[in-house]
Amino acid sequence: MSDEAIPENPADFYKRLIDDCVHDSKDLLAEKLRKVDSTELDLVSDVGLLVHALTPEQRATLAGMLDSARVSAFHDFLATLTWWIDCHGLRLTYRGQPVPVDLSGMGLHGDYVGRLETVDPWQWPAKAPEPPPPWKPEPA
Repeated sequence: MSDEAIPENPADFYKRLIDDCVHDSKDLLAEKLRKVDSTELDLVSDVGLLVHALTPEQRATLAGMLDSARVSAFHDFLATLTWWIDCHGLRLTYRGQPVPVDLSGMGLHGDYVGRLETVDPWQWPAKAPEPPPPWKPEPA
């Protein structure tokens, strides 16, 4: 998580939550695989033995696979939260106030993917929409 100040309001909390997910998507093991010389690895561990046997190109491929798996995990979790919000009335609150979500109009996972883009990330709207209304179950 970032060292930024604690958000003051629910909209800033939501933006911070998504941006923290983007930041935390970077897999530390993948970064280590890209940077470390295989002679620096702990050859006692199974991971060290495996990585030592890989060429630099194979390590780069493995690092990319780890990155993809981590991004997919964040995405899928946020998609599940979106489903619960849209279909079953889940609501998020921050300091007792409702949190506006889905600022891109494509779900929490859409906000995440947009912010994940490294070249030209999607920008947060200047004004957050109103949070979703309280959920009321449909009559059976």
